[in-house]
Amino acid sequence: MYKVPHTDFKETYKQKMWQDFQIFLQQEFQSKGTLYSIYYEARKKPWFHSLDLPREFIVRFTRIRSNHYNAAASLARTGIKLDPQCECSYPYQDFNHLLWNCPKFSDHRKTLLHKLRETNWTPPYCITTFLKGPNIGVLRIINAFCEAYNIKL
Repeated sequence: MYKVPHTDFKETYKQKMWQDFQIFLQQEFQSKGTLYSIYYEARKKPWFHSLDLPREFIVRFTRIRSNHYNAAASLARTGIKLDPQCECSYPYQDFNHLLWNCPKFSDHRKTLLHKLRETNWTPPYCITTFLKGPNIGVLRIINAFCEAYNIKL
């Protein structure tokens, strides 16, 4: 009679934990993380694992994907700020507003829009569209815009 080593069961337990975690996430996405659920893929490595990207780039777009970043709407949702309003009086300061509509960046936005048109993307623009793939080329353009005009997230 042979004894089965406990390590033979390791893969079975790992698969069961992974399956249970996927079920848990799907349940949580019903009430929390609804934006992130748009981007979620059941894979064991993060979206950026095979890409040679700077840490700041990864942090910026991971925060945007999770909808937790340093803009008034996100800060108000988490109770850090009382009001989601932008400094320009727009009622909701999220990343889309900062990129495409905020008058604070209107002069600089021309360069951003020109570069996006060069990549054959046409309006209307929405950050969700670019994050879904993710489209790294477009995210590099947006990242350069954020760095050039000191948009901290």
